Amino acid sequence: MTPDSPRVYAFTNAYPNRSNVLVTKVSISSAFDPSIKPTEYPRMAQYLAIWDTGATNTVVTQRVAEQCGLHPTAMTQVSTAGGVVDANIYLVNVGLPNKLGIPNVRVTEGQIGNGIDLLIGMDIIGLGDMAISNFEDKTTFTFRIPSIEVFDFDV
Repeated sequence: MTPDSPRVYAFTNAYPNRSNVLVTKVSISSAFDPSIKPTEYPRMAQYLAIWDTGATNTVVTQRVAEQCGLHPTAMTQVSTAGGVVDANIYLVNVGLPNKLGIPNVRVTEGQIGNGIDLLIGMDIIGLGDMAISNFEDKTTFTFRIPSIEVFDFDV
């Protein structure tokens, strides 16, 4: 890495078996500007999140909204597997497992299930590089921000 190179934030999750669901812990709070030094930032609470490349945007459950004291900024219609539903929109800060905070993420409220309170969509996944390996029938999931190179398995 050269002095001009951006700092890379990365994490890897290894699963003992093949996994069809990518789950990590993430932190959430109401939105705040991290460049401003207030006397106190909102408390970040930790939740389980699934990473879903089929989802356009990040989703939080009603439980997250209530526990973090989130206030809706608007309403929108969201297409789900169960059809089109009305959903609250919130602005949050997201803390990823790689110790990187992403401020002012526009999320919608929805139902996820199975003890999961967040769904990380392509709005966050698209900020970096993600790879999944199932070598020896054990899933490994890795993610980094920013994207720093193209990797191509077709060489």
